[in-house]
Amino acid sequence: MGGDFNEILEVEDRFGCNTLTQNSLLFREWVEAMELLELELRDRKYTWYGGRSCRRIDRVFIHVELQECFDIVRLKMLSRSLSDHCLLLVDSGVVDWGPKPFRTIDAWLTHAGFKETVRKEWEKSRERNLLEKLDLLKRPLRVWNKEKFGSINCQIEKIESEIQSVDKCFAEGIQDECLLARNKALKILLEKWYERKDDYWRQMSRSRYATPLDRNTKYFHAVTKVKRRGKVMNSVCIDGEYIREPCTVKREIRRYFENLYREDKHLSIGFDMSLVKRISSEDSIFLERKPKREEIKGAVWECELSRAPGPDGFNFKSIRNLWDIIGEDFSQVVEDFF
Repeated sequence: MGGDFNEILEVEDRFGCNTLTQNSLLFREWVEAMELLELELRDRKYTWYGGRSCRRIDRVFIHVELQECFDIVRLKMLSRSLSDHCLLLVDSGVVDWGPKPFRTIDAWLTHAGFKETVRKEWEKSRERNLLEKLDLLKRPLRVWNKEKFGSINCQIEKIESEIQSVDKCFAEGIQDECLLARNKALKILLEKWYERKDDYWRQMSRSRYATPLDRNTKYFHAVTKVKRRGKVMNSVCIDGEYIREPCTVKREIRRYFENLYREDKHLSIGFDMSLVKRISSEDSIFLERKPKREEIKGAVWECELSRAPGPDGFNFKSIRNLWDIIGEDFSQVVEDFF
């Protein structure tokens, strides 16, 4: 739903505004009651210009349930030409930003095929160190996810279709023990895939709030989409001009940080060693000693499950499961790594 609503939602949406009018408050209540989410606009602050007055009164909303049908919906600002209003363009197309980084999915951990794949690939790379083993594990897991695990929604639709076939047999009077057992097994399997779907969207949303006795997929969808839109970089502003081409955006970001962290000259800083308090030789040896296996495991178990210790895509929940799946060999590899 988009158009000229002729009201603002925040005081920042109108130049020089300090308070919201009664109509603006009613407009905000209506947006919340209709469960609408506003598409974020980054190219420009205001959408209507009338002399000295500037407002953001042109908006585009999307319903919480409808946004599940789209991966990322973007809102772009176009030129207003002779009009007082700026044109808004809703774009749901996919922009190719290159290959996606590897990330472990919590729903994998409940699948027997995941454990088998990990054990098999771990055995192949027995002579490698920890980081090399984890790096070699990425490609087999990608292949397994594509060929075996597959899409969670497709798996659910497939099982529900089989349940409908069983129900059709029941309606025709066929109720033998084999069919009853199949119906029970399909329901158990369907429940497991729904749990995996909840685990997936909980991980994507990184939300700690969940109702234990009800499905939260819709809630996690909403949180995930809002966060994802906030992280997407549709364009960068270079010298007052917005650039949207992925290759150009990447190049400008890299150039910016290269200039930011470039050192024009080296600083030489000295200090008086007599003012430095030194630790004892016993403490120095203690700090440099190799950590014990129990200490490493305790540190891993204290970390939040959704966090990842590095950019390799393995979060602490997956590392815990690897520890349990591989067993003593994983513990020895971790200890040797340190």
